[in-house]
Amino acid sequence: TNRLTITRAIPPDEGMYYCIASNDGGSSSSNSASLTVDDQLSITVSSSHVTVSEGGVVRFTAMASGIKTRQFVYEWYKVSRTGVRKVGNSKRWSINRVRIDDEGNYYCSVTNEWGKKKNSSIIVLSVDGIPKAVTVHPDNITVLTGQSVNLTCSTTGSDVVYQWMRNGITISDDNSNVL
Repeated sequence: TNRLTITRAIPPDEGMYYCIASNDGGSSSSNSASLTVDDQLSITVSSSHVTVSEGGVVRFTAMASGIKTRQFVYEWYKVSRTGVRKVGNSKRWSINRVRIDDEGNYYCSVTNEWGKKKNSSIIVLSVDGIPKAVTVHPDNITVLTGQSVNLTCSTTGSDVVYQWMRNGITISDDNSNVL
């Protein structure tokens, strides 16, 4: 009988182990034993959904932990219809002057000093766009004195607040629409 003791196992100790027993008559190999070392590598991110206005700043933060692990490599990725693209490589990553095309799903991948890798949950980034293509309909109308007029203002974007102007002067600034 012979025993192999691995004191304080770490991930590089993982593998297939077997024993060869030999004497003057020859040698024989044992069956294989698989050793896996669970370093309990985990990663958490600052939030799961972030909404920011176009032109604003968004900051993402990840925190990794594991047993007997001192060093981590952080990599941020954006998932899009065309694939996955690396966008950053630090614990804290930010986008300055957010654009509409920054909208999407992001995650952080952390690798420990032994090459073990773990991905965070997805962070959904929503971007509130600056209203574009603001139009008023009808754009040219004549009415008789005393008649009512309906003008409609429309645009893209969300949470839009409308302000009506006449000859460059504000006539309503609180989304009210009746004069």
